[in-house]
Amino acid sequence: MIAKTADLERFEQEFGRRPLCVARAPGRVNLIGEHTDYNQGLVLPCAIDRATLSLVAPRDDLRVRVRAWDLDEVFDLAVSGQGSGGGCSDYVSGVLSAFSERGVDVPGFDLAVTSSVP
Repeated sequence: MIAKTADLERFEQEFGRRPLCVARAPGRVNLIGEHTDYNQGLVLPCAIDRATLSLVAPRDDLRVRVRAWDLDEVFDLAVSGQGSGGGCSDYVSGVLSAFSERGVDVPGFDLAVTSSVP
């Protein structure tokens, strides 16, 4: 999965501007033998033909707007991680909370996520 023109256009339509950054993370599977995972055996992670795509653009305030396109979910959070709506927003708010606890200043941003990983 690579950012398609439709993804860029959808982001622009929903957030009013083009994304500044697009990142792709491939899905993966772990090939393991019997009982190797808990007996210090070898595990072979392999990328698969599925992926998650994130599109991001900075904001001028301290809000984070998240759109999970495949789940049809919309969230509005504070950069401190407060205001989680449950579901996939917990992943974003957890990272924001960890940054906040460590004193890292995070600017506001708009984030769209789409995935072909089942």
